[in-house]
Amino acid sequence: MPLDEQLPVDPAADAAPGYDEAQRGVPGGFAGDADILDTWATSSLTPQIVGGWSRDEDLFAKVFPFDLRPRATTSSAPGCSPR
Repeated sequence: MPLDEQLPVDPAADAAPGYDEAQRGVPGGFAGDADILDTWATSSLTPQIVGGWSRDEDLFAKVFPFDLRPRATTSSAPGCSPR
């Protein structure tokens, strides 16, 4: 994982840790995964996908727009801390 001071990381422009730019795309070097999709692209459409948009107009009319579930300021879940 990158350190905070190394963020943001742009794999198209930054060499992978432990490699230099001359090792990009060569045997024994590194290459980015060409078959990825940023999850924000679909997560931003979650209400439309789950609500049946363009598939179930009756369901969509009942559930859209979705309500927002506010997050508590504290949590007992492991790894969660108030911000």
